[in-house]
Amino acid sequence: MNVTFVARGGVQTASSRFRAWNIVEAWQDRRVRCHWLEQIEGILDTIVADVIVLQKPDFRRVGPRLLDDLAATGTRLICDIPDPVWCLMKDADWRDFASRVHDFVVSNPGLGRALEEDHGIKSTVIADRMPYTAKHKEHRATLRPIMVWFGQSFSREVSLASVGQHLARIRANDIPFTLRMIDESPEEEFRLQFGWNDWIDYRKWNLQTFEDELIQADFALLPGFPGRWGQMKSWNKPITASWAGLPVTDGQSYDELYRLLTDVQYRTDQGAKARAWAEREGDVRQSVQEWKDLLGWK
Repeated sequence: MNVTFVARGGVQTASSRFRAWNIVEAWQDRRVRCHWLEQIEGILDTIVADVIVLQKPDFRRVGPRLLDDLAATGTRLICDIPDPVWCLMKDADWRDFASRVHDFVVSNPGLGRALEEDHGIKSTVIADRMPYTAKHKEHRATLRPIMVWFGQSFSREVSLASVGQHLARIRANDIPFTLRMIDESPEEEFRLQFGWNDWIDYRKWNLQTFEDELIQADFALLPGFPGRWGQMKSWNKPITASWAGLPVTDGQSYDELYRLLTDVQYRTDQGAKARAWAEREGDVRQSVQEWKDLLGWK
């Protein structure tokens, strides 16, 4: 069986890295390959695949003509989505696309429920996972602990608005800390007016430096998104921080934030639990096996 993943972006793009490039690398079989969508039209005639996985397809490029061309070869088409991409399309256009796809894979159960509720489409959940890494945080006492948030810059305010009051209270009680923000736009200051910018450390996200900058932090502050949107989000941020050995908090408890900032033994214990969870549930080889099960891989 030959399987080709068509990734929305390159390895620098988080969803494509988690759900295509890392999967193919961990599969370690020459019959399983990955191509970047941007290059697919130029090599379409050279692809021989029994299964093509469209990872978060860009509907400006993946239209009916391309899908029909792929279907004409007898290829099994699978759409893998980490976000509710159908919400960005007319319902009729989404239904037309979905009618040409044989299977859907989603990144989490909430996203699967939403897809079925909105369009009656059943899907298979394959979670975001990461390659094994031995590198992780060794917790030590520090005068100014670093809490780290990371993601796309547009989601800063949506994510962190819910923790502003607790952070302001911590600051009012003279508990020192730094909030490290790692995203693609460090030159843009955080817009919420909590007087935060003098204690924010802005870092530009880069795949080559990210792991080290993450491990320099003492715990991860990763509030969820509100409403139905939050229920459809992947666990890729908590699993990333957990592989790094960082405690993870959503920041909704003042007492927990206080303890993470002031108790190094608590950070050490929670970091060890997080790392154990990542090793148990977050190894990309588990996702490879789930893909094999779905495909009936032989």
